[in-house]
Amino acid sequence: MTNDVGTRLRLFREMRNKSVQQIADLLGVDERTYREVENGRRQLKLNEMLAISEYLDIQPEALYKREGDFFYFNQVSDNSNGIEVFGSQINNGAGEDLIKSLVTMLDRINTLLETLTRDSGDKG
Repeated sequence: MTNDVGTRLRLFREMRNKSVQQIADLLGVDERTYREVENGRRQLKLNEMLAISEYLDIQPEALYKREGDFFYFNQVSDNSNGIEVFGSQINNGAGEDLIKSLVTMLDRINTLLETLTRDSGDKG
C-alpha cells in the first residue's frame, strides 16, 4: 500500500467527520495501529478495507485509483445558500469544470421542476 491510499483514507475520514479512534474501534485495533495505515506503514487487509469503505460510504476502489483516473464527489447537498458540492479536483482543474457543468445542469433541472410544479398547481 502506498502512502496515497493512507492519505485518501485520512481525507475521506476527515470529510465524514470520523475520528481515528472510531476507525480503529471499527477494525478492532488500537489508534496507533490505524495511524500506521494512514501513514503508509501498514497495509489494510481486504476485510478491513471493505469495512472502512462501508463505514465511510465510499467505493473501495476510490482508495486505489491514481490521480487523473477519476473524479469523485464526497457530498452534494442543497442548503439555503444553494447547492454545495464537495469533491476532489483531479487533473489540473478538470474537476472544477465538471462541477460547474453539473451545477449548471442541476440549476436547469430545478428550473424545470419548478415550472412543472407551478403548471400542475395552476391546473388543480
